[in-house]
Amino acid sequence: MTKDKLSKIMKPIKSMVNPTCPSAGPTGKGEVFMIPDIPELINHPSHYQGKQFEVIDVIEDFDLNFKLGNAVKYILRAGKKDNSQEDLKKAHWYLEREISSYKEKN
Repeated sequence: MTKDKLSKIMKPIKSMVNPTCPSAGPTGKGEVFMIPDIPELINHPSHYQGKQFEVIDVIEDFDLNFKLGNAVKYILRAGKKDNSQEDLKKAHWYLEREISSYKEKN
């Protein structure tokens, strides 16, 4: 991405800057830049999209708790992001935590 294109995407928000710190901001002129206006990266990341359902919709539909929801999230995104094995290990970690909570109750 060119610097010109990036500057058109980024929006300075001067009201968010501490006036006692004039060197704040990426150019040192006291401005703060917002994240580029790309809502898909935040609201609907491709690594959480299935053919028919989005991961969050599955988690909410089954009313999963935090640990089970995270396990499902990592299982469903495995192979869509950086490291499948790491995602599956994270899912396993959350499942182990969930299983441990059942053992503690009994």
